[in-house]
Amino acid sequence: MSTPELSTGALASLKKEPIIFKAYSWIGNNSYNKDTNPQGIVNAGIAANKTITPLLVDKLNSLAKVIDSDLEYNSPYGGPELRSEIASIFNRHFSPAAPVIPEDIVVTNGCTTAIEMLAFATCEPGDRILIPTPCYAA
Repeated sequence: MSTPELSTGALASLKKEPIIFKAYSWIGNNSYNKDTNPQGIVNAGIAANKTITPLLVDKLNSLAKVIDSDLEYNSPYGGPELRSEIASIFNRHFSPAAPVIPEDIVVTNGCTTAIEMLAFATCEPGDRILIPTPCYAA
């Protein structure tokens, strides 16, 4: 069995941090806050509304313990706590040959994103992929 190889695009992306990650980091470090950063940025390009976070946290805390960051996008690879827990589950229940660590885990917001990431990492321009139906066609 041959060792799987990454696509040219995936190998190129490993050489430097994608600029979109830098932008997300910059936005995250300069987020709007009524009291501490009134000149900050409200990122309208995501489905998260930081202006109502305090209201949501108060309401959700009546049901379960949450913090502001639970309502935000985290790392593009998934939140660190979730990835750590998934790695623990794999190690506890599946006895992998080598321990699974959080950095081995990527959490996506759906199958479409997972398929896109896998295709980018493994395919070259012009390659074809068969995807069984049903699937979301967005």
